[in-house]
Amino acid sequence: MNISLVFATALSGCSMLALAALGFSSPAQAFTISGNANGVWSNPIPDDDNKFCSNISSPTCFISGVGTNSFSWGEVAKSASVKKPNQLTFTGTNFSAKDGSWFKIGSLDYYNGLIYADTNVKKITLNLDLSFGNDSQVNTLPVTFNLVNTTNIGNIKDIANADRVEFATPLPSTSFKYNLDSYQFEIRGFSPSLFQPKTSISAIEEESASPGDIYAKISYLPPPNNVPPKNDVPEPSTIAGSCLAGIYLASRKKFSKQKAKSSCG
Repeated sequence: MNISLVFATALSGCSMLALAALGFSSPAQAFTISGNANGVWSNPIPDDDNKFCSNISSPTCFISGVGTNSFSWGEVAKSASVKKPNQLTFTGTNFSAKDGSWFKIGSLDYYNGLIYADTNVKKITLNLDLSFGNDSQVNTLPVTFNLVNTTNIGNIKDIANADRVEFATPLPSTSFKYNLDSYQFEIRGFSPSLFQPKTSISAIEEESASPGDIYAKISYLPPPNNVPPKNDVPEPSTIAGSCLAGIYLASRKKFSKQKAKSSCG
């Protein structure tokens, strides 16, 4: 083996070591986290015109589904052709989230029933339960929606009489731990578009809105500056220094052998 071959072999080994170390030192630069989302409704707040709902559990509140994924409210008007109150149903889903990309966590189905105005609800909270990977820990994120009710004037099928469900602002977010790293989970709304954000869905009387797919994003949170690096991952500068020392020693050893051989000859 000549010196150039020793040098090439050592350099190749160092390159592989450096690349591997760099990959381990930045595990969150490109990641995918799998998980699932579920949710139940809580804390309905009666409309200001609702004078009958002094106690949420009272029959006069015409509220049902608290603690489940399907919430309904309102006393159906006698003139209604469909005897069904307002209803919100959240259907969660499994997801596979890439760093910084928007992904679907579930969908919201909204039916706008024809009800009496004094049995309306103006706010409702979805307790969004999130789990990531194989971790048994569940992170709960409260997501509040405004229920915007209009007073019907003229034709109830007029778009002007449509009611809507909208995210209360600011949009919620939370942080969580996964494999000892920190991440942020944030709700985007009913659209992943940064240029045309959609934060509400609407429906005319006695019809359903198009299912509102809900999107979120997961982002890696770098540690604070005062947190020391992990001891089990060598710094790139340390790797470079070790490689150079290894190359020098390997070359020196080979050169010494050749010199001794020449002296003996």
